Amino acid sequence: MIGALLLAVLAMSPQPAVDACRIDHARYVLRAAPSTTLRFHVVPKGPEWRAELAAELTLARSGRVSWWLPGGSGSSDPRWFGWTALVGSREAAPGYPFKLQGLQYFLFGRDYAMINRSLNKGDFAPAHILLTDLRDAFWYQDDPATRTSPPQSLFDLVACDVQDDRPNVVQPPIP
Repeated sequence: MIGALLLAVLAMSPQPAVDACRIDHARYVLRAAPSTTLRFHVVPKGPEWRAELAAELTLARSGRVSWWLPGGSGSSDPRWFGWTALVGSREAAPGYPFKLQGLQYFLFGRDYAMINRSLNKGDFAPAHILLTDLRDAFWYQDDPATRTSPPQSLFDLVACDVQDDRPNVVQPPIP
């Protein structure tokens, strides 16, 4: 009885820090591999990249950090991230051989209803994000030294604590 009552109280408890989180401060973990993280940062707006966001994806198994820019799309178009790199990194150097393909993404609310919009600076953070092409990008196209096969799973919003550090990423994404 007390256990059931405790569970009911916990279920009704709000998560104010996460519920009011803006995407540019959101931190997510991959449900099937919680050491794999997805964080969003503010970046300057570019002529082809208007979202003013960059996603930083850190893979648990390899420790590989990659950078992505959300692409603009219409209301019924697929939403995707274009791979990019930090200015001055080896990935941004001309001729870097392991350019990663784009990742299609889907956004979901707390009730798992799909959110049909692109990510933009200042938006409220969705509760869940699905990146459908993780395995393809990080197994078939990545450097053999960091090659990994992340599990197919949802990224869940866990915190609203990303610093406003404005990383210097290459825009547009590296072709």
